[in-house]
Amino acid sequence: TGGRPAGPVYTALVPTQLHRAVTAATHDPDLRATLARLDAVLVGGAATPRPLLERARGLGLRVVTTYGMTETCGGCVYDGVPLPGVRVDVRDHVVHLGGSVLARGYLGRPDLDDAAFTTLEGMRWLRTTDLGALTTARTDDGVRLTVHGRADDVVVTGGVKVPPGPVEDALDGAPGVGQVCVVGVPDAEWGQALTAVVVAAP
Repeated sequence: TGGRPAGPVYTALVPTQLHRAVTAATHDPDLRATLARLDAVLVGGAATPRPLLERARGLGLRVVTTYGMTETCGGCVYDGVPLPGVRVDVRDHVVHLGGSVLARGYLGRPDLDDAAFTTLEGMRWLRTTDLGALTTARTDDGVRLTVHGRADDVVVTGGVKVPPGPVEDALDGAPGVGQVCVVGVPDAEWGQALTAVVVAAP
């Protein structure tokens, strides 16, 4: 009928798609109005740079960050807050998830089960491959999760472990920067040199 659906309307994007939508909406009032009418724009699949979230929300988009994976049957943390019954912990900077949302294991691969799942004090936990941090929040679990990126993306430079995510956040939104990716490149002195690959802003 061309009207708005009766129930809530959402869209789900990965950060790259959100970046493209925000860039286009900045110059297209009709697109901006359409996105702003959504009840929420769910963003997941990778850590979302804080400057990108600020740009999107500045355009009136109701952006909700989501976090989850196949082993948790999809999203289980929204805007850093775990769903009821979901536990979140960070050990050695690595995100751990617990609760009834966890899969029983990997079909036919018990060797992977032993590496990913553990039980502590009667609670079953999944050790993810993501880096994160917890801050206090007014939630049932008392914490808010910030995901910085994948643990296997860490660059070791001069003996210091540097997660690319916070560096990308610092560069994203800087004058002239459209998109940025931080990587390590071989270096004779440092082992790896932290390097930013930048796409110029249009």
